[in-house]
Amino acid sequence: MLQSSRFGAAEVAGTLARCWALCDSISDPALQGKLYNDIGLCYSQLLIFPLAAESFERALAACRRAPGCSGEAAVLQNLGAARNALQHFSAALAPHRRAAALHGTAGNRRAQGQCFGNLAYAFSQLGEHEAAAENYLHALQAFRDSGDVLGQCKACEGLGAARFHLGDPQRAIRHYQEALRLLSRCQVQGTPGMDPTCMARTNHPLGMALVGSLAQGTPRADGERIVTGLTRTLQMQLCLRPTPALVSSPPPWGSGSGGWWGMGTAAKLCALLSRACMH
Repeated sequence: MLQSSRFGAAEVAGTLARCWALCDSISDPALQGKLYNDIGLCYSQLLIFPLAAESFERALAACRRAPGCSGEAAVLQNLGAARNALQHFSAALAPHRRAAALHGTAGNRRAQGQCFGNLAYAFSQLGEHEAAAENYLHALQAFRDSGDVLGQCKACEGLGAARFHLGDPQRAIRHYQEALRLLSRCQVQGTPGMDPTCMARTNHPLGMALVGSLAQGTPRADGERIVTGLTRTLQMQLCLRPTPALVSSPPPWGSGSGGWWGMGTAAKLCALLSRACMH
């Protein structure tokens, strides 16, 4: 129904409400957890995050009742992402941490990097920029280990924002420049823009994991956001006193719309900004 133009949001929400009611009567906790998780993902696609979060909470409770359930990490990841979307950042910290630990134990470094990225974003929104920087570093290493270039780009952007807020423009500039280089590399490889949903299928019975919000990013929009952060950081370094609020931490796994960046744009900009920093 979500993929079809024949059904409106109200019709889909009504169907989900009926599915929710049926879930209450299911005695198998593994099956019940899978269905609640799927319902939560559907509510997330409709941007109904309060019901998404409640669905993931019920999925988590069911999963913990099921012997040998392997889907707890994905459900926790989804729950943390939904709480981020609701701006319940303090409540999101525990699920993010637990999901990262479980993915790490399972050797799923890419998913672990996503959890570290979401955890870093929550810390940034709470004003805890040192903790945000630490977790963006963990995310960066996880994405390097798993070969996720786009994830590395996002982590570098987050590090740039964190270092800006910590009053360290030199390191912030380096991180923003690296983010632009990685974005240019993604462009050459034909990688799509940063997808904040990251609705990646997993190998456990619970199906999919939601990461972040739901807007699809593009290289142009992602690049413009990074350049804005870099420009404000250069202003700080040159004592032009930018308004700190104008440099925000990136949303989990991107946002925005627009076309592709032209080939070589990011590399040229890096060179120009590097020369500017030397003066």
